[in-house]
Amino acid sequence: MLQKLYLIYAVSYLFRAYSRWGNGDKQRAVKYFQKAIDIYRTRGLLDIADQLLVPLSILQNQIKDEQENQYQTEIEDEPKAK
Repeated sequence: MLQKLYLIYAVSYLFRAYSRWGNGDKQRAVKYFQKAIDIYRTRGLLDIADQLLVPLSILQNQIKDEQENQYQTEIEDEPKAK
């Protein structure tokens, strides 16, 4: 019974992760993915946890790319020295 409850929590975290990702709140989506992965690993469901590393990695790469693009834009917007 308790095992099922933990799995329901994990699925809930996954729904939250995808929902946050879709709404653009990528930092919080990462946290929810990590919580779901932790639950699956704790329960011995390593194959599911490993599969969730794929969307988590994609999301983290998107965040990294956005940060790099933002940094690049800030550099381009700086006034040039005369």
